Amino acid sequence: MRKSLVVALVLGLLASALAVAPAQAGKKKKKPVETTLYLHGTQQAGEAELPDTWINSLWFPLDTTEPSGAAPKSMFVTNYVGGPNTACSGNGLLPTWKGNFAGTVKGDLTVTLHTIATPATSLNVELFPDGSGGCDSDLGSTGYAPPAAAQTVDVAPGPAVTEVKFEDVKFKTGAWMVLMLSIGNGPHPGQVRVLYDAPGYDSKIELLCIPTAGKKCA
Repeated sequence: MRKSLVVALVLGLLASALAVAPAQAGKKKKKPVETTLYLHGTQQAGEAELPDTWINSLWFPLDTTEPSGAAPKSMFVTNYVGGPNTACSGNGLLPTWKGNFAGTVKGDLTVTLHTIATPATSLNVELFPDGSGGCDSDLGSTGYAPPAAAQTVDVAPGPAVTEVKFEDVKFKTGAWMVLMLSIGNGPHPGQVRVLYDAPGYDSKIELLCIPTAGKKCA
């Protein structure tokens, strides 16, 4: 009797394992989705938006809508002695874009910027998952976190297109993503203006992401 009970229990466990195995085998991993996020604005000169965007981390919009404006909008990358703190997870006094985004960024990522610059100009390009605008100098602040991806690149003088390539990145964003631009440190700080939000001036972020839910990250 006892032996029969043991055999029955073993057979029951085997049956359960066989029933679960096909279900697990049929569960497919989500594939990365190609996503392009475009830089947008509401005013031809981005500076005109600052009174509305720098407070409360509203910032400029970033989304998947392709630009359709007749002329590009533009924003100067603030550069002066004693200027805005660049050690922030987004700063409205600098060109900063924020867009809804939920998922895991994985693989290569490219930021394309249309620019007009003086010679010998370098640019900091930083991406913050769920960037809240906290800065390292804020007393008692818990909102600052370093960027998940960052590079300092040379910008070609005059009108140009600057491509910033990040290889094999991986970071997770819960609700939104922030792109912030600032002038790089150098012996001769340059001046640069970023153009965006029009066909032919479609400054953007191109990436692969695995959505947290559904079929899209943004």
